[in-house]
Amino acid sequence: MIRTLAGLLLHPRKTLGALAQAGDPRDGLVPVLLLGALYAAFALLLHLGGHAPSVTLVPIPRDRYYLWQAGFVAPLFVALWWIYGLTAHGLSRLAGGRGDRGATFAVIGVGYAVPVTVFFVLPDLIVYLVAGHGALARAMPFYAPLALFGVLTLCALGLRAVHGLSPARAALVSLTGFVLQGAAGGILLR
Repeated sequence: MIRTLAGLLLHPRKTLGALAQAGDPRDGLVPVLLLGALYAAFALLLHLGGHAPSVTLVPIPRDRYYLWQAGFVAPLFVALWWIYGLTAHGLSRLAGGRGDRGATFAVIGVGYAVPVTVFFVLPDLIVYLVAGHGALARAMPFYAPLALFGVLTLCALGLRAVHGLSPARAALVSLTGFVLQGAAGGILLR
């Protein structure tokens, strides 16, 4: 995982190309599980700190929402990875892509989980620990766009490596998969 992270920072195309060539979906699953574990730890910290989301869309008591989220967030991220991966693979094939599903899942898992971890969850955790819960809403606009840009860029590069799509098609497929998983995840993630 450290090698993949370093490769993404130094040579993203080469790293995603190697993941595409290996075609092992477990290469995408590992960072997704790490993202889920870190997000679960953060949700547990929020619960232990006595915090609750201002709004929930499911019938979980607000005062225990983060405790529940700590339990369901890792499997949820796996499900969101599947939504993103299946969407990206299907649309890539419709757009003339020639890659296989395992390779698609590998690059989508890495391209999704690494930026969300590095540019969203870790900054959230650091802001919370340093400045408290009240600072999250003020700080998030500075780092959350980096996570979005990172996901869309890395997933599009990965889809180009797997399926040989044009940059525009890969970007559109990446965006579509991201929006669909975001719509599903937005119901539960707080």
